[in-house]
Amino acid sequence: MRHDVKLLGLYVSFGPLRAGVRGTATALAITYAIPVLMAAYVAETLAKLTGAPTSWHIMGVLLAVNATAWLVHFVASKLGAAHPK
Repeated sequence: MRHDVKLLGLYVSFGPLRAGVRGTATALAITYAIPVLMAAYVAETLAKLTGAPTSWHIMGVLLAVNATAWLVHFVASKLGAAHPK
């Protein structure tokens, strides 16, 4: 993954996400999912052209971790855990 995406994730995780800004977790999840999906598409296209096998395990795990993190944040925000009083 590119360094700019990592830096964006680091900034968002320690800035707006911790401050409870609405939509931050969704934006972060989408930002991380886009390069993984693009890499998956390129890998599959190259596999078809070259006949080489591909493995979706790593990309699938990354997307699952991304989706789980978003889901946990979503549930926590609905339960009020993201904004303790």
